[in-house]
Amino acid sequence: MIANGQILKKEDFVPFAYNNPVVLTRKIWYGFGGIPLFSKNIELIKTELSLLKMAVPALLNDVNEFFRLAKRMLNKSKFYRSGYVTIKLFAEVTKTDFVVECNAFEEFEFPVSQQGILLNFAEVPVFSGDPFVRFQFYNSLVWKMAEIANLQSQVQNSVFLNEKGCVIHGIGANIFAVKGREIFTPSPETGCYIDVLRNLVIEIARKSGLKVRETATLRKEDLLEMDEIFLASEAGGFQWVMGIGTKRFVQKFAGMICENLNTALKEMV
Repeated sequence: MIANGQILKKEDFVPFAYNNPVVLTRKIWYGFGGIPLFSKNIELIKTELSLLKMAVPALLNDVNEFFRLAKRMLNKSKFYRSGYVTIKLFAEVTKTDFVVECNAFEEFEFPVSQQGILLNFAEVPVFSGDPFVRFQFYNSLVWKMAEIANLQSQVQNSVFLNEKGCVIHGIGANIFAVKGREIFTPSPETGCYIDVLRNLVIEIARKSGLKVRETATLRKEDLLEMDEIFLASEAGGFQWVMGIGTKRFVQKFAGMICENLNTALKEMV
């Protein structure tokens, strides 16, 4: 693990002392011999800390050195295939402590669910006008509540709507809905969650010959009329949606987009 820029064994780590920090957690996928989205994630973390008026650790301003330490940690752990580098920050106004840990998968490629998942619609709407609404830290508590509620059912994820009744995102994931050869995804003005994977998926879908439309007016009833739905996030991978309620969807383009995503990620390392 890495603690404030120092590589340590877990048994040697001494927990940080702090008063009442804001805790930010970020999972960054690694694979193909690199961490392709590392620098973009660090920039996003710095943006979040700045918006919260919290201190930015010096190492985050030296991305090359941070990347070198992260790669060294993976090599010392003998993690050579794929998995996650997880950064956990304990942020305060005057200082921000952080730890970095890693885990490994047997697969080499970006994670994709082998079976379709079931969705429902979350009961709590999200206010699109909040300036923090697109960030993970803002949504984490509401997402956790939805996850707990879903434990009582066969549902694996939930679709969130904003105060206008328009689709914005899933639990920790961007949502993409396919009709014919056109993909609909919520636009930023809806208050949708935006991670570093979202724009990459949009770019790859367009390069794959599909038309992508970012929309602020995708409603619940529109979603149920789609041919295919999939969720995508760096932390959760690719998830094809089998159904919402009694409605069932096909699996047509998600596999192709995920395959092309792996090609793009491999080219980035």
